[in-house]
Amino acid sequence: MNKFWFKSIFIWVLILVSIYLLAEFLFFRGYLIDTRIGVVEQVFSGIPKASGAGPLIHYANVKLESGEYLKVVCEPICHLDSKVRVSSYKPLLGGGINFYATGI
Repeated sequence: MNKFWFKSIFIWVLILVSIYLLAEFLFFRGYLIDTRIGVVEQVFSGIPKASGAGPLIHYANVKLESGEYLKVVCEPICHLDSKVRVSSYKPLLGGGINFYATGI
């Protein structure tokens, strides 16, 4: 009986994780287009819902080495004047390019 419950719970968790990863790849991350280096000029936080529910998302304005400015989703470790790696992702479904910054 215990093995049956363990297997069924394991299968459901595996299915849910697979759905999450597929949705993340199709709608948000997608495939990597480009990676560039830049310097954080401004850091701010945003709440995704008007009700205030949900996780706090950190954004940063980054000046790339080419002189271009981008608004990127940033890790909480982003600080002013720190160098970051900006990765551009194109989702498979949906439009636009998403920019994510990670520390170097």
